[in-house]
Amino acid sequence: MEVTKITGISISFLRMVAAAMLIEPFTTLRRFVSANSVNSGDAQYDECERNKFNGFARTAMTLIVMWITTDTILFAIPSSTKDELFKFPLMLSGIGETASRILNIVLVSCIPACVFPKTAGCTAYIAVLLKGMRMKLRMLAHRFERITEVPAIYEDEYFDHVNWEVQHALLQHLEYWKYLDILKDLVGKVFLLVHYFSIFAIGAMFYVCREVRISFMTVIYIAGLAFSLSEYFLLCYLIDSLQDEADSLEQHIFEICALVPFRPERRSEYVQWRTTLMTIWINTRNGMSMWCSGLFEINTSQFVAVLNIAYSMLTFLLQMG
Repeated sequence: MEVTKITGISISFLRMVAAAMLIEPFTTLRRFVSANSVNSGDAQYDECERNKFNGFARTAMTLIVMWITTDTILFAIPSSTKDELFKFPLMLSGIGETASRILNIVLVSCIPACVFPKTAGCTAYIAVLLKGMRMKLRMLAHRFERITEVPAIYEDEYFDHVNWEVQHALLQHLEYWKYLDILKDLVGKVFLLVHYFSIFAIGAMFYVCREVRISFMTVIYIAGLAFSLSEYFLLCYLIDSLQDEADSLEQHIFEICALVPFRPERRSEYVQWRTTLMTIWINTRNGMSMWCSGLFEINTSQFVAVLNIAYSMLTFLLQMG
């Protein structure tokens, strides 16, 4: 039990420190998502995508506030199991039983309001940023889709127009990729803590529920387990959704290459134009994957793997107990 408490406190503290140290990249990405530097050229489509994103962001923040409020109320309810889990070590018992109990109640009641926003809020912010970057990628894909819909009336004018649109899309693509690199670095650092926290939380929650008697606090433990699983799966799912949008962008690039006819008298321009499209395609194809600090690629299949690791963690805790 002591190993479980010490490990949980350590991981929670590291997540709080990470949230404080990563404020600058959070702010940079938030400004990019809020700006209009990357767009599809279709104001109505962009407005619809922004409304979807804003709705997701509001829902995420509302759920976090509701969860913190609920946990604050539940933590205030007296429970012998809670007192056992969050009791002070022997070094603080010298202040007296009454004073120790009062201080314990105050500090434990503050956990949802002081600790949870730093830990869960950081993940929620990452999820919102991933959704925002997906919105920007959808806009970029829609810009390429609109290029394929340009009517080919006169070949010279058609090529000039498509070439201009592709060059403009390339500038937005390069800007998007600059911020995507920031996001990948940010996700890699945060997901490392999410990964190990989830492994610990899943194993520890099963261990605690197995060792302690069924009580009202068991509901909190199960809720914590559900949150850890949901947190891990949500990040994996949103990262996979970026790859889905990238696949759509690749398809539109192939369609553009197939639609524009080759003209021998404009060979150099055509080759340069195709090279530009292939550069965008290669970057899109190979640059979307995100890694957890170089340890493994983050995707939904990793969610299944972490369940197996958590089972090993549970076995270890049972042996330690």
